[in-house]
Amino acid sequence: MCSPGYLQTDLIDSNQTQTAEWLVPSGEQQGLRRYVQTIRERFKLIALTVLVTTLAAALYVGTAEKTYEARATLLVTPVAYSLEAVPAGLEPLFLANPLSWLMELWRFSMLGTAMPPAWQVVGAVVVSLGVFLAGSIVFQRYERSFADLI
Repeated sequence: MCSPGYLQTDLIDSNQTQTAEWLVPSGEQQGLRRYVQTIRERFKLIALTVLVTTLAAALYVGTAEKTYEARATLLVTPVAYSLEAVPAGLEPLFLANPLSWLMELWRFSMLGTAMPPAWQVVGAVVVSLGVFLAGSIVFQRYERSFADLI
């Protein structure tokens, strides 16, 4: 007779319980070895998942409605073009923007354009330090309740 809950057959000895190896590992494996073993065992499932999600993403991109947006910051801050490309009548407006000073300095350092005037360099440093100090003061003032605001 076999105990309740077990089915006795000719292939399975009634004194032994059979389980799948992956449910009860023979020894606790740690770290990278266990990870690699799991990847190897489940490679087909992983490959199928990657294939299905890639196809779904490609299908979405191919059928999604095209949306075109414009940002005003690209128009006010000369990111895609230099200050030389700005019409003469609008140049004072662009020169009043501190980000245009930073962009001109970036172009000088990365693209090898002409050095911006000294007042732009000094102005960019002063504005950067001012923004840093203001941000530090605001952070220190609200630091204790900062995590509650997020």
